[in-house]
Order: sequence, then structure tokens, then C-alpha cells
Amino acid sequence: MKVALVLDYTLSMQSTNGAIAAMEAAAQNTLLSALNEDALVSVTEFHREDFEATQVVPFTVDRAYTRERINAIQSEVVQGFSAASRMFDAV
Repeated sequence: MKVALVLDYTLSMQSTNGAIAAMEAAAQNTLLSALNEDALVSVTEFHREDFEATQVVPFTVDRAYTRERINAIQSEVVQGFSAASRMFDAV
């Protein structure tokens, strides 16, 4: 099985209290924990309409690495510069 996670870090999510934390927790604690150990997971984030979506994690079975990379999205990719949504481009 392959599961592609697409996470929304746009301004609408950033400005909704707790939305980013809830999204990350759902991805890390609910989804990843529910998958079989051999399921491949990738993570793509989008945060601005003038930036392409970024694949943060290529398909992998390494859950610890995937969680680590999700935790780093805000500081390493978004870096405080979110804007309007490109959800359909990201998907």
C-alpha cells in the first residue's frame, strides 16, 4: 500500500488556533500508527500560492523519519512565510 499525505500549512490553517498541531498530530499519531509496517508513506506540504508544493518525505516505511520530517516542516520549509492555498496544485 502507498499513502501520500498532503499537509496544508497555508495562512488559513496558520490563523486557525490549533489547526496545524491537530493536523500534524492526526498524521503522526493516528494515520501512521494505523498503517501496516510495510505500507509506504510520503509527505508533501503546501504553504503559499507562489511556491510549488514540496515533497518533504519520499515514499518510505520509516515512521520515525516521517514523524521527524513532519515536525521540521514549519521551521525548515514554511519558515513563517505562509499565504493563500494551492491545495489543488498540491494534490
